[in-house]
Parts: sequence; C-alpha cells; structure tokens
Amino acid sequence: MVEVVTFGIALITFRVNFENNFVDFLSQQGYLHKTIGLINTIILISSGFFMVKTLHEIKESRIRYAKKWLIPTIISGLLFLLLKSWEYSLAIGDGHVFGTTTFFNYYWMLTFFHFLHVTVGIIILSALFASLHKGKYSILDFETAGVFWHMCDLIWILLFPVLYLIH
Repeated sequence: MVEVVTFGIALITFRVNFENNFVDFLSQQGYLHKTIGLINTIILISSGFFMVKTLHEIKESRIRYAKKWLIPTIISGLLFLLLKSWEYSLAIGDGHVFGTTTFFNYYWMLTFFHFLHVTVGIIILSALFASLHKGKYSILDFETAGVFWHMCDLIWILLFPVLYLIH
C-alpha cells in the first residue's frame, strides 16, 4: 500500500508540474515510445491474468497447473523488463537521461522505481515457483505475492497514461 501512495503522490506532483510547464513537458512527452509503453501495458495486464489463474489453481491444489500459469507470469515480467530496457536504451541514445529536463527526471524516477518493483516481483515469483517444485508452499505466500504483482500492474496502468498519453 505504501508503494501505491508513494506513486500516487509522485504522479500528482508530476501532473501539477506538467500543467505548470505545459509546453516543455508536452514537447518532452513526444519523445516517449508510446507503442512500447502500450505493449508493456498489455504484457502486464496479461501477467495479472496469469497470476490470478496461478492462485486459483493453487487454491484448488492443482500444483501442476499452477506451475503452468506461474511460468507465463514470470516470463511476462521478464518481457516487460526487456522491453523497458530497450526503451531506456532508446531514451539514452537520444540524450534523454536523468538530469536533462524536469520531465525526464520524473520519467526516470517513476519508471525506474516501477522497474525495480517488477524485478523484485519476478524474484518473489521465481522463489515461489521453486517452493511449488519442492512441494513446500503456502497459499498465503502466493496470495501476498499476487497482491504485490497486481500492485505492479496497477501502478503501470496509472503510469502509462499519465506519462505517455495525457496532455
């Protein structure tokens, strides 16, 4: 919950600054790769669905099927990180690094903080996959990981339109 509040405050602050520096922020926003952002949004929404299916199978004690849903959840997270890394490399190549403009300072802080959360989520999900494989798992652990994973989805669903689309 702390993460959602933190991101919420940061997004509100970003939007206030966007309105106060509309022309500058709008021109900088034009450098973002909306298609990559949209694909990443679809990937994370899909990963949320996979996580729901994983948890359902665990609650039904169908561990084999839970593993089959957990794998695409993890792969989706990795794919998100891969595409985000590519987008970062494009931004860096274009000279849009942290410290160049206020807009890109927000972009880097918000998206990199999210990137770190997705990374942590993948580590957690991978550890849970190992626990499933060993037959030593807790439904509560999976529920908690699911909440964390959905929080990552939710934050991206807020970040994408606010950073990439809304003028």
